[in-house]
Amino acid sequence: MRLFSIVFILFSFVLVSNAQSKLIYTWEDEFSEAEKEKVQTWLGATYNAVQSKIGENPFDVYLHIHLKEGKGEPCPWANTWRYPKQQIFFHIDPSYSLEDFMNDWTAPHEMSHLAIPYIGEKEAWYAEGFASFMQYQIMMEMSLMTKAEADSAYHAKFSGVEKYYQNKNSIGPIAVEKREERNFKAMYWVGANLFFQWNEQLLKINNQDLCSLFPSYLDCCRKKARGVDGVTNSLDEVIGYTIGTDLLHQFREGQSKSTFLLPN
Repeated sequence: MRLFSIVFILFSFVLVSNAQSKLIYTWEDEFSEAEKEKVQTWLGATYNAVQSKIGENPFDVYLHIHLKEGKGEPCPWANTWRYPKQQIFFHIDPSYSLEDFMNDWTAPHEMSHLAIPYIGEKEAWYAEGFASFMQYQIMMEMSLMTKAEADSAYHAKFSGVEKYYQNKNSIGPIAVEKREERNFKAMYWVGANLFFQWNEQLLKINNQDLCSLFPSYLDCCRKKARGVDGVTNSLDEVIGYTIGTDLLHQFREGQSKSTFLLPN
């Protein structure tokens, strides 16, 4: 981990403790005080980076920490629930170092999920795609990745699933099929491709990235917008373009071979 990243992490942990949107921990298994401090530093720094990048959530977030050892990674499982509270369940192996936790993409992914409401199972590719796109945006915000490293990671992920989306069928139904086959990588990263294209078009047209729309969206619409169309329309309305709506239509109706794009 870069030295300046460590400084950012420790400073971020102090900042997030003073934020209006709070992290509330429940320790579902037994952890030592040192392990708790490590987890709080990791998750506090990540949450601060999320809010620094896309704005403050209009709610507190409840974190449930479970023990899951021997799986070969610091956080082998996590999932998000939005009812009755905004909750994330982390299953962790506390034997890993803080550096290992910080370099893991799981917390940036799961915390990003909360920026949009639960949209249902039918178009889960959209929600998972958003969180997958965002995980590298947050890691760049934390100085854990450079832009070149993030671009390379996006390219590798998109290249790995491109083969499933090179036909005349539209992306939406293919993504549903891949989910049923439990090919989650193919489902997640085709969704991320939509947000990557959205981000690139905004940068080209308005010199503004997708994340810059979220402070206004979180303030006006996070608790009101419903479903994929509601979220997409609300984000488009922030800036006055229909980029998201147009891309969503293409992903639902267009041929996958002309819709799925690799970065240049």
